[in-house]
Amino acid sequence: MNNKSVLYQKYRPKNFTELIGQDHIVKTLKSEIRNGEVSNAYIFSGTRGTGKTSLARIFAKALNCGSLSKDIDPCGVCSICMDIDKGHFIDLIEIDAASNRGIDDIREIRDKIQFSPSIGNYKVYIIDEAHMLTQDAFNALLKTLEEPPESVIFILATTEINKLPKTIISRCQRFDFSSASDLDLKKYFDIIILKEKYAISDDVKSLIVKNGRGSFRDMLSNLQKIAHFKDELSYDDAVKILGLPDDLKLQTIWINTLQGNIVDALSGSSGENLQSQFFINESLDLFRRLLIYKVSGAKDTYVQEFEKNIGIDISVQNIINILNILIKSIDNLKLSSFPLLTVQLAIVEVYNIFFTQKDIPNFNVVVNEDKNPVKTDNVQSKDDVSSKKSQPNGLSKGVPSDVTEKWLSVIERSKPFNHHMSGFLQKSSFNIDGDTFILIVPFKFYKDMLVEEKSKEFLRSLLKGVFMRDFKIDCIVDKSVNPIVTFKKDPKGNEITSSINDVFDVEE
Repeated sequence: MNNKSVLYQKYRPKNFTELIGQDHIVKTLKSEIRNGEVSNAYIFSGTRGTGKTSLARIFAKALNCGSLSKDIDPCGVCSICMDIDKGHFIDLIEIDAASNRGIDDIREIRDKIQFSPSIGNYKVYIIDEAHMLTQDAFNALLKTLEEPPESVIFILATTEINKLPKTIISRCQRFDFSSASDLDLKKYFDIIILKEKYAISDDVKSLIVKNGRGSFRDMLSNLQKIAHFKDELSYDDAVKILGLPDDLKLQTIWINTLQGNIVDALSGSSGENLQSQFFINESLDLFRRLLIYKVSGAKDTYVQEFEKNIGIDISVQNIINILNILIKSIDNLKLSSFPLLTVQLAIVEVYNIFFTQKDIPNFNVVVNEDKNPVKTDNVQSKDDVSSKKSQPNGLSKGVPSDVTEKWLSVIERSKPFNHHMSGFLQKSSFNIDGDTFILIVPFKFYKDMLVEEKSKEFLRSLLKGVFMRDFKIDCIVDKSVNPIVTFKKDPKGNEITSSINDVFDVEE
């Protein structure tokens, strides 16, 4: 596929007028050119697909074009403009820092900048993905930026400004590119489908624009995937081709969750074509927009309709709590071998905000002294060992208060770092056999999660901090286990737990 058939290359802006969404930057650059006060170094920072490299090329074109318009736009027809558009202009040097990131590459630049521009007024260096340069390369570049020739301009484009040394940033004029609004994306989209004569329905158009997520390039990449189908695609077909979660399905899952229909919510999340990463990302976007709407009152028909369908007023603090759960789930997805389980646990955590914690803000703890004895002896007789095999819930009668306090401490310490593990431990018991800490859990999927090496390492560190001992971790499943402590639940707790187990398809 050549550049002419790649939409984001074919419709890359070629002058300031065609660039959409960065008016504050364009206005400043035009003013500098008009007044002859151009800086020697710039940083263009922003997310991908927002026009950083495009504007850098346009700026280079305006600096060297001999026939600028009254509005400081390059003419686009002179030999310099045409050479820049084709990538043949000898005084515009583009460097990919991802593959040319070493000190030798920067030294080569430093040696060449001593020569005057061959054709234009300025020699312009565009360093893309500048954050990928090595520390030695940055040090060499710093020296170059301190005393550059007047006819040389550097433009550093980056998506990760935080990785650039402060010494570099302080010597450059910095511009932060904003993500494109849906309105700007739609404007750009309409121009392209009109020129290309694509037949695309309004609902599919809205889907593509929305999932551009502030990036012109991402939006056009999605358009490219469906543009060449001869027949007009239905919304459902477009969703499948783009690999996106269905908006209606996503909203239905969260509406069920927030209305207390947790079984329906979990059943919906178990359906086909639900991609965990996309689901979490889309959910983040949904609740982010809901938060902005609640705080600012800015009109957003999408989230207004969503809130109307929920039928309850969600507080700003609860929206923040939901967003924190979803953000945490992104990290959990990277580590989990069970992505669907991670999604479903996030749904249950959100459900708990409204139907557990709000009824009992301070968890009432009940010690199950008679139901769940815990063996904590360091030395066991042969009778004890054989008895333990037949009684996985423990041997001794009653739970010593110090053991209860320590177990509560383990649970509490796990909460800030791993809510999922904290939830599992609340519903579990344990035995201590010598230097082995034996977790007794009610379900097999609890065990599957807890015996992962990262989970065991984390639990070992918690136990050492509380019990002041190093343990080996073992785990057994016993559906009749009674937790050492019971965290009081809402009136429907038992029925809901049973239903959740069915949805998770738990082996008991």
